[in-house]
Amino acid sequence: MIPPTDLIQIDPFTITGNGLQDRLEDDSRADARLLASIREHGQQVPVLVRPHPDRPGQYDIIYGRRRVLALRDLGRPVLALIRPLDPADGALARGAENALRRDLSYMEKANLTRQLIDRSLPRATIARALGLDLTEVARMNQLVRRLPPALVTSFGAASGVGFLRWRSLADLIAQTGVDPHEVCAIANTSDLNTSATGRFRAALAYVTTLKARSVPPRPARLRLIRAHDGMPFARVRMTKATLHLGISRRNAPGFDEYLLAQLPALLAAFRAAPPGTEMVN
Repeated sequence: MIPPTDLIQIDPFTITGNGLQDRLEDDSRADARLLASIREHGQQVPVLVRPHPDRPGQYDIIYGRRRVLALRDLGRPVLALIRPLDPADGALARGAENALRRDLSYMEKANLTRQLIDRSLPRATIARALGLDLTEVARMNQLVRRLPPALVTSFGAASGVGFLRWRSLADLIAQTGVDPHEVCAIANTSDLNTSATGRFRAALAYVTTLKARSVPPRPARLRLIRAHDGMPFARVRMTKATLHLGISRRNAPGFDEYLLAQLPALLAAFRAAPPGTEMVN
């Protein structure tokens, strides 16, 4: 029985994240529906927080992050349960909440397992929190450490992709020596990049092709174009007759439409330049 004094309203800006990343993919449409529901009907389900260990008057979120963000946008207080939970109890409560709502994908669980192990949480506690056995906890931890973090997060949740296909991707990346950033760029500029699972399929197909052809991981006629911060935002593939340019809408939103609008002017400027002239900005 929860004492009624534990259920209070607090300022949403006093609630901070706890550093754990359980979701690898946001759903903007679901977030919009949640905000509209709270605006019309109010907050129906409280969030769970614990007092911040180092900041009086501040709280760590255990579960309910999306509700907190929606209430921030609406300028309303958060209905919250406050519990002085230690990290182990917090992980159990978070796992129970995920079990009642949308379940985590395989890689979301694996990524969360790694984070909890890095925080020295007992593996038995992690297994209880995520509904796993100790063997699966060990296997997830080993798998996710074989994959660069940027690669894991670039696919999103990838629901429906299980251990065997993730292991295949890790094996192929190790066997081909391909740059993981290149794999991300291929996935994000493919025709399948509209979903996390589609991006994963594109990445797996790409490294599978590299392995089958036994070619170097950076084919001579495939080039990545990077922004000043090093982020790959386009890939170029050249044949004898054509040049194929793929723009990552994920890494450079809006640039595709801008480039399309500029192409006629670029061609006109190129044709007007004397032969051998190097075009500069």
